Amino acid sequence: MGRKEDALVVVAIDFGTTYSGYAYSFRDEYKKDHTKIYSNDVWRTEDGFATTKTPTTILFGKDGEFHSFGYEAEQTYTELTESGEADEYSYFTRFKMKLFQDESISTVHHPELKRKTRISRDLTLEDITSKGMKALKVFSESIRFLKEHFQKSSGIDEDFLTLAYEPEAAVIYCKEAAVRRKEGTEGCSLQSFDAGHQFLVLDCGGGTIDVTLYEVQNDSELKELSEPSGGPWSGTFVDQEYESFLKDLFGKDVWETYIKQCPEDFLDIKRKFEAKKRGIKESQKPKTTIPYPQSLYQTYCKIRKSLSRRPKEISSLQYCDCYERKAPI
Repeated sequence: MGRKEDALVVVAIDFGTTYSGYAYSFRDEYKKDHTKIYSNDVWRTEDGFATTKTPTTILFGKDGEFHSFGYEAEQTYTELTESGEADEYSYFTRFKMKLFQDESISTVHHPELKRKTRISRDLTLEDITSKGMKALKVFSESIRFLKEHFQKSSGIDEDFLTLAYEPEAAVIYCKEAAVRRKEGTEGCSLQSFDAGHQFLVLDCGGGTIDVTLYEVQNDSELKELSEPSGGPWSGTFVDQEYESFLKDLFGKDVWETYIKQCPEDFLDIKRKFEAKKRGIKESQKPKTTIPYPQSLYQTYCKIRKSLSRRPKEISSLQYCDCYERKAPI
């Protein structure tokens, strides 16, 4: 049996709040170029688009056994909901943020709360229908799936698989491939940090923002200059605000009915918003157009019955399939 030090491939798994995936590099290529990294691009959406990550969602079957993860879990649960067969299944999404929650304190109002360092055996997670399951099972099954997915695609034996924590992996990459801009000069260059240089890594993820500060030592080792910090201030809260906006616009009763009756269209709304959110640039125009299924307007009309009672903002939706929301000035 060989040693891990002789491994030909190194893999890093990114278990994120919203999306998860992995990347890898070959030992011989790494010696020549530390930035030669490959990402998995075989995840497929229902529409057939290839992505480098898959949603951090997991589905358990009627007996509590693992069923599927990622896009497959997302689509399967949607189909089960539409056919009325989802009651005996457990579906978890964005459950990583549970590590930031305290039953007595809201992290939204107290963002300084730090993540729990360990998952208690007694910690229970609730799926989207409030059914409970041990957190250790949900997390371990998710990580097991990602690990085995890589092993199947690469053929690497488990004895040769070494995992690295994502924050540390990001720091090492930044040390090796830093874009430095010197004062008084134009442009920038891609080069490694020299001894004595200090740098900050700001990781803006789907659920949290993590901040770490390091200094490169003479032996190329890294010295941590401050305790890692951060909090639950990231993309998922933008998603929550968007859904709250739609709920206020159409009405709570309409929105909750729509989610139950049209789960696939609701999933489409979330995916389109995610795509729009990722495309935001500094030169963004003050007005953003987001398409949505006609079924939302139809559900609204069915519940309200009288079109004369609809809000002014919705009055034009019978003629188009999008709602334009102007950004604040």
